[in-house]
Amino acid sequence: MILHGLRPGPTLFITNGEDIYTVVVGFAVINLMLLAVGLCFCRFSKHILRIPQKILAVMIVVLAVVGAFSINQNMIDVGTMFLSGIIGYILLKHGYSMSPVALSLLLGKMLEKNLTLTMTMYDSIWMIFKRPMTVCFFILACVSIAFPFARTLFQRLIHMKRS
Repeated sequence: MILHGLRPGPTLFITNGEDIYTVVVGFAVINLMLLAVGLCFCRFSKHILRIPQKILAVMIVVLAVVGAFSINQNMIDVGTMFLSGIIGYILLKHGYSMSPVALSLLLGKMLEKNLTLTMTMYDSIWMIFKRPMTVCFFILACVSIAFPFARTLFQRLIHMKRS
């Protein structure tokens, strides 16, 4: 907005009302156009299911490779994508949920940034545990990690007693 001569703040609608309302109306028109295109696409998208699975899988792999390469124009990203796919397939075959993996991939960069900021603010990483809220969250994280293992162990013990 600043590049276009608009100064964000509480007086934006007063000083540049016609420009801002033009943008708002433009977004409304774009959303209506997207609704029309989306409704038209829904009629034709059901035919994607008629494509044989082998052809569809190849198309998805090709698009994933192109997408992974296009981000940084780097083949290492493509290799990382394939390695992640192989690891995901192995985890899926062994009954692991993919939700935590996806969540960690999405939030990993944010965690790294905030951990670096924390390390800059404190002398040691252990200094953050002086705050009670941090200790509570750490305990909850440990319990949530240990709970599935404890539940499985408890179920095995009950099963052994019944046998």
